[in-house]
Amino acid sequence: MKRVLVALGLATDTSPLSKTLILACQLVRLLMVAWVVMIVVISTLIYWYDKEQLLRNYAAFSGLTVEPISTLQRATAYLVRVIAYVLKAMLVIKVWRLFGHYIAGNIFDRKAVSTFRQAAGLAVAVYVSELVGRHIVLAILTSGHFAFMFWRSDVRYIVMVLFLLVQAQVFSEGAAIADENRQIV
Repeated sequence: MKRVLVALGLATDTSPLSKTLILACQLVRLLMVAWVVMIVVISTLIYWYDKEQLLRNYAAFSGLTVEPISTLQRATAYLVRVIAYVLKAMLVIKVWRLFGHYIAGNIFDRKAVSTFRQAAGLAVAVYVSELVGRHIVLAILTSGHFAFMFWRSDVRYIVMVLFLLVQAQVFSEGAAIADENRQIV
């Protein structure tokens, strides 16, 4: 199996990782790509394609009455969502690179740790863009009315993002210790 991954350019001959771990890393990479494609396609086709469905969804989410909107309001609201999509795509690229470092066996390498920290920072940006963007879109669609929408899933995302930030710092400390140990030996 490892030969197939090497032939496809998805692994290296020199990777110290097991075949199972290499496959798991590749699976994470592919799932991240599928995740961002799914979000963009589903969101665009389901939520933004049909103006009436869009208004019904936001009315249901917020509990506010959403009046018919202009094309400019709809386009502006969609642009706010596109910012979140771009940040998600950037996160996927960082995760792809991070797991590329892992596949090469560079787990506590400075480049891998730096990529992990950047990915954690992007995860924060993605969450903030989701939370803030949700309210901006609602304000655009309701012509300035506001309803605070904090969902139960937001707690899960906050915990996950905090975990990533702490884990990135732990890996940074681990890389520093590994560098120190290499200098002693």
